[in-house]
Amino acid sequence: MRRLRVALIIATLDQAGAEKQVSLLARRMDPARFDVRVIALTRGGPYEAELRQAGIPVTVLGKAFKYDLRVVLQLRQILRDEKIDVAYTWMFTANAFGRAAARWAGTPILVAGEMDTGHKPALHHLIDRRMAAWTDVIVANSEGVREYGRRHGWPEDKVRVIHNGIDLAEISGEPQLEAPLPDVPPGYTVALTTCRLTRQKGLLYLIWAMALLDFAKADVHLWIAGDGPERGRLEEEAGRLLGTASRVKFLGRRNDVPALLRRADLFVLPSLHEGLSNSVLEAMLAGKPVVVSNVAGMSELVDGGRCGFLVEPGYPKSIAAGIYQLMVHPDRRERMAREGQARIRELFSAERFVKTHEDLFAELAERKGIANIES
Repeated sequence: MRRLRVALIIATLDQAGAEKQVSLLARRMDPARFDVRVIALTRGGPYEAELRQAGIPVTVLGKAFKYDLRVVLQLRQILRDEKIDVAYTWMFTANAFGRAAARWAGTPILVAGEMDTGHKPALHHLIDRRMAAWTDVIVANSEGVREYGRRHGWPEDKVRVIHNGIDLAEISGEPQLEAPLPDVPPGYTVALTTCRLTRQKGLLYLIWAMALLDFAKADVHLWIAGDGPERGRLEEEAGRLLGTASRVKFLGRRNDVPALLRRADLFVLPSLHEGLSNSVLEAMLAGKPVVVSNVAGMSELVDGGRCGFLVEPGYPKSIAAGIYQLMVHPDRRERMAREGQARIRELFSAERFVKTHEDLFAELAERKGIANIES
C-alpha cells in the first residue's frame, strides 16, 4: 500500500497568513498516510526554512512576472514526474496557475483554497468560475468566504468550510523578547496589532482612531508589529497627527509575537476585509481581548461580538470607541478574553484543522478509486 501524494501549491512562503497555514498543514499531516511536498511559484521565505527543517520537500519555481506561463509548464512536469494524487492550491495566483497545471498534468484530485473576501477584478472572478468546473473541492476558511463565493458564482456543492488552525502550544511558556520595547508610563493601556502593513489591514484608520483617543486624553499606546508597503505612509501620518512624541510605535517585523502579546493589554485589527485572521487567533489564544472589524470571518471568529469588540471597518470613531470601551470596562475585557480563549481552544486547534483536511483528502481519494492503490 502507498501513501497519498499531496502537493501544497502557493505563490510564496512569506511570513503571512496563508503561508503559515500551508506550513502547519504540511508539517502536521500523518506521514504514514500522506507524502507531502510544498511548491512555491514565485519565491521562498521564512516558512521555507521551517518546512525544510521538518523534512518537507520544498520546490521554488521562481515565477518572474505576472503572466509567466513558464511556471505552468514547470509545475505540470513536477506533478507528472512525482505522480501527485492531490494538488491543493492556495489563493488566486496559485489557484489560477496551479489548477491549469494540474488539469494539464492529469492530477486526479484538485482542491483550491480561498482565504479572503477582498475585491477581485471581473477577470479573476471569471477565471475562478471556469476553473471551479475542474475542481473537486473549494476550501473556504470561514462561512464569510463561503458566502462571498456563493455571490460570485462558485458551485455551492463544491465548497467546504475548514477554519484556520493554530498550535495551542504556540502561546505558552515564558516567551523571550528579541528587542527592547518602548517605554510606557504606569497605568497606560497598551494596544497591539501584528500584521503585514498593507491597505487591507485598515491601519490608516487605526492611526486616525489613535489621534481621536489622544484628543480625548485617553491613556493608551499603540504598538504596530510588522512591515509592508504601507509602513512609510503610516509613520508619516502618525507623526503628522501625533507629533514626535507619538503614542504610536512601529516595532518592525518581529519573531517574538507571544512576548509582545504578554505585555499588551488588548489586540486590535481593523481590516477592511478578511477571511480568518491568524493574528487574531493568536491574540485570542493568548487570552487578550480583541477589537476587530465587523467583516466576514472576523465576526465569525469572535462569535458575533461575544468574544471580541466589533467595530465598523474604515470608521475611526468606531475603532476608537472599541478600544476605549475595553480600556474602561475591565469586567467586559476579562470576560471577552476568557471566552475568546476557550473558543479558540475548542474550534480552531491545529489538530482539528489537520484532521479535517486529512479526512477530506481520504474521502476524495476513495471517490476517485485511488485510496488503496498498490505501490
